[in-house]
Amino acid sequence: MMGAMGRPDWSDALAKLSRVPVRYEYEPNLQSQADLVKAKLPNAKTDRYEAGHALFVDEADKFNKMLEEVMTDTGK
Repeated sequence: MMGAMGRPDWSDALAKLSRVPVRYEYEPNLQSQADLVKAKLPNAKTDRYEAGHALFVDEADKFNKMLEEVMTDTGK
């Protein structure tokens, strides 16, 4: 979604994800993209990180917890 400058409406692309689990981890400057994901995919899980570009380093505990949840999620 980082290329959003050239494609402001991601509705078609997001619609293709409506049947799969979606997790969107983002930093503060991507809040509008996270809002779009939640609007188009109400079942998506989003997590905002206050860290910069390296979420897995700057907020390692939070990131690792999320990753563990993703790896153990049975889809129920």
